[in-house]
Order: sequence, then structure tokens, then C-alpha cells
Amino acid sequence: MSINLEQLVSDLHNLIEATGSPVKRGTRWVSESWEILARTSQLDYLKVLGHGSYAVVLETECGKALKIGFCPEDGGLMYAAFCRASMCAHVPKVYGIASTEYCYAVLMEKLEPWDGESCMGQWEQHRRGMTGHTENASALGIQLHRFFDGVGMLDSNPENFMVRSCTSAGIKTPELVLVDGVGQIGCSRLTGDEA
Repeated sequence: MSINLEQLVSDLHNLIEATGSPVKRGTRWVSESWEILARTSQLDYLKVLGHGSYAVVLETECGKALKIGFCPEDGGLMYAAFCRASMCAHVPKVYGIASTEYCYAVLMEKLEPWDGESCMGQWEQHRRGMTGHTENASALGIQLHRFFDGVGMLDSNPENFMVRSCTSAGIKTPELVLVDGVGQIGCSRLTGDEA
């Protein structure tokens, strides 16, 4: 079954309006609200991969990840647009984006969880760039800092990173991917382990 993102966000928007569900922040609210919306929208067959304060991530039948966000201040929509336009290697591949004033949906590649230990050098380089340092910083971190400075709060928490397996010359190497680099729009401070 193919997912029509425009129709999905339109249906979710209408459900939120019809039920009077407020758009709130908080992991518990996102989890509980998604269960209700999923049943009502007949999307409860999708496997929940995880959820945070602003969004839920689901696995589609075609093996991709579907992120649905419910908060206007969430930087997830802006970050997804950045990823789709970016040439950086350490961002997820974004296949589609749709939004309304109440919610947004992003169809992207499904990645593997990061164990928080391997790829520490890559994480440190991303984090340094995101704080505005250029020495020993990744191109992605520097680009994010320049692009979102004064616009959004960058988030270098390890929970916002996942792993893509890359094969080069027959050798598998993990590549750290920043899946959610902007916590909120409208502010400009870095969260996570600050430098």
C-alpha cells in the first residue's frame, strides 16, 4: 500500500480539528494521541519505531520511515526540507514532505539505531560544527550552524543520530546520520552536550 503524504496530513489535520485535540508537546501526549489518530485514520497497522516530544516515527510497508509531527514549533519539518536539499552525506534521504498548520509528514529512509559508542569521532565532529567551531568539525555541523543560526535550536543529543551501513571495497562501515538536528524554530541555542 502506497502512502499519499498530502492526503495523510489532510486527514490528520481534519481529525485533530474534529476531535478538538490540542497540539501539545510531550512524549506521553504524542504516544497517546498517535494511538487514537492511528485507529481513527486506519493507520494503526504501521509499526511504531519510536516517538519523542513532538513526533512519532513509523515503519511503512515499503521499508521506509514515516515521521509524523504535531507541533508548529518543532524544527523537524524545517530540518527535513534542509535534508532533502542538502548534499551532505550524514543526513537521511528524504523522499517526500507534506504539512498543514497542525501536523506534518516526512517519508525518509529507515536507518539503524546508534549504540552511542561506535562512531564517537563522527559524533564529536558533528557536535563541534553545530556549536560554531570549525576546527575538527564536520561539514554537516558547520553547514547546520550557518543555516540555522538565529532561526532554530540545534540539537546534538546522541538520541538524534542513527546509523547507515555503507559498503566500500567490500568493507562495511557505519556512517552516523543526524536524523533530527533542529529541536525548535524561533530560538538559537544548542541543546545536548554543549561545547
